[in-house]
Amino acid sequence: MKVGLILPANILHAPYLEYYTEVLDYNDIEYNIIYWNKANITEKVEKSTSFDYFCSYNSSNAKKVIGYYLFSKFVINNIKKHKYDKLIVLVPQIAIFLANFLKKHYKNNYILDIRDYSKMNRLAKKYYSVIKNSSFTVISSEGYKKWLPTFDRYVISHNVFLKRLQEEEELNFDLKNKDDIVISNIGSIRHYDENIKVMNHFKNSERICLRYIGTGICEKDLEKYSQKNKIDNVYFHGRYNRNEEMNFYYSSDLINLIMPTNDMGPKTLMANRFYNACISKRPVIISNNSYMSRLVEEYNLGLVIDVDADDLEDKVNRFIESFDYQTYQLGCKKFLSRVQIEEEKFENSLKQFLAIEGS
Repeated sequence: MKVGLILPANILHAPYLEYYTEVLDYNDIEYNIIYWNKANITEKVEKSTSFDYFCSYNSSNAKKVIGYYLFSKFVINNIKKHKYDKLIVLVPQIAIFLANFLKKHYKNNYILDIRDYSKMNRLAKKYYSVIKNSSFTVISSEGYKKWLPTFDRYVISHNVFLKRLQEEEELNFDLKNKDDIVISNIGSIRHYDENIKVMNHFKNSERICLRYIGTGICEKDLEKYSQKNKIDNVYFHGRYNRNEEMNFYYSSDLINLIMPTNDMGPKTLMANRFYNACISKRPVIISNNSYMSRLVEEYNLGLVIDVDADDLEDKVNRFIESFDYQTYQLGCKKFLSRVQIEEEKFENSLKQFLAIEGS
């Protein structure tokens, strides 16, 4: 069997690709990754073919659409040349450009993977077509069913590796006994407006320090704002190596998951930080009216806030005063157990799709 994986992004920016390649490698299945080198960088990845066309986050919509069109033509030519038995299509935007080709040549012989909300779902007919004609469609959040078409073959694949679930540690301190509290935003730094509100809530607090670990579309602007407004209890670390990531969680007390809840994407997604917070046993502080906030309330995983209405420092202090570690620990275990069960179901579905014996 030969499998083609279609990725309209740099491999560097798609860690979830490993959820598939790990199974393919372990079972000695031949595959090739057809990816779009948007960043115009050299990636030394075996079993891959790159389409080189620079297109940044700030590129015009016209340039992005042209890029998708050209990449779709590149993909079709590669598929015809290599005659893959099955396809794994990562990101629905490219699937929409390939919809007719997939329906004609690979109906029920491809997996569609959806890990983000896209305005392209306005193309409802095409969107439903690429989902309906897939063997099954992978989604990274149960919350996505709120905006996706009704379909009986959705499979959950969380944004976390099964092996990382085995790394969970016990909380080695009691929040109640801490004089200083560190609230960290770890990973991609975005949502400028919400983070400005957070900074203003905690401005020059004697107890609470805000940390932004990573880069993104607004970390430089947030840093400039903090300097201009003389906010001294905010720290910006910048880029970090992936193997350093969990250490930043262990050196934090609360994890910042404050996002806009008037946008369908943040309102329905599951962030990597959510899982890492549970694994490292660090409670989250999260915006209300979202899918993740409902999980926080269901499993007692942290503090749900309204960034526009609440006095955040007072609410954080009261949360810490009433924090019960045993209840929190039990909630983490229950949630991570659910994640593990759903990840095993995803892996079994993938193995069945690949006709691996014993699946």
